[in-house]
Amino acid sequence: MKKHQEADPTRVAVNILVGFFVLMSPLVIWEMSKAPSPSQVILNEALKMSFHGKVDSIYFDKHDHNAEYLLLTDGFKYPLYDYWQFRAQKGDSLAKKKGDLLVYVFKRNGTKDIFDYKELVKIYNRGSTY
Repeated sequence: MKKHQEADPTRVAVNILVGFFVLMSPLVIWEMSKAPSPSQVILNEALKMSFHGKVDSIYFDKHDHNAEYLLLTDGFKYPLYDYWQFRAQKGDSLAKKKGDLLVYVFKRNGTKDIFDYKELVKIYNRGSTY
């Protein structure tokens, strides 16, 4: 008669974990494929923003990877992407409507500049920050 051999608890635990990961992998991959691209995240966030104010100060946030921010007189803290760096200065006015992808920059000298989020993501998608 054949004796019943007891299963090694470690081997059982490993087999359960491997089975769990094999079963869950397709679900994780499917969920990851549904996630928006970084460009889509930038565009979605831009569409939500609405502000109008004069640039009161410019600073680099050391707690946010030294990212550049424009602090407007209305208290809005505007993150400035690398591509737009040095294109806005203290005293310039910025305006953006919710649902729009353009930021209008009215310079102190009377000229106007536009930060276009569609152009920004095209540049980032090419793999360049400039």
